[in-house]
Amino acid sequence: ETWIDVDDVEGNLAPGSNQTVNITVDRTSLTKGVHTGIVDFEANGETSTYTLSLEVEGGILSISTTAINFGSAESTITMTLMNEGNRTLSWTSDESTSWLNLAPKDGSIDPESQSIIVVEADRAGLGLGSYNASFSLTTEDQTFDVLVDMSVSQDTDMDGVPDEVDADDD
Repeated sequence: ETWIDVDDVEGNLAPGSNQTVNITVDRTSLTKGVHTGIVDFEANGETSTYTLSLEVEGGILSISTTAINFGSAESTITMTLMNEGNRTLSWTSDESTSWLNLAPKDGSIDPESQSIIVVEADRAGLGLGSYNASFSLTTEDQTFDVLVDMSVSQDTDMDGVPDEVDADDD
């Protein structure tokens, strides 16, 4: 296998002695999953075969929160997505609530790196009350559901500014 490298070792061993042989693996070209390879050692005309098995992980997503509460005043909150794996991680979101926006909605994160998502609540045109929604962040192997709460405590017109503050209202 091209991902297995065995030191070239030659020579004679006295009975009862041993020799260290270094075996290294290169994961960089391997896809996610389990990989198996064979290493043969020859001595005195006999071959001893050893099987090597290596599991390559994908990206491992962790997120800074699974619950967001905008209350009645906040309109923008950031989340941090972290890739704790050893492969680049692609993710997507499924946000579909009219008053909730994510930027970006998808992306990729290098190993041991992070990305910021801006989550924005738009109260424009919403009546008084509490609003709840959720969105999912999905990778090849993981899904995180994020719960979102928001409230509107003053009537707003289509510009999202409370009516009693909006100078354009009559």
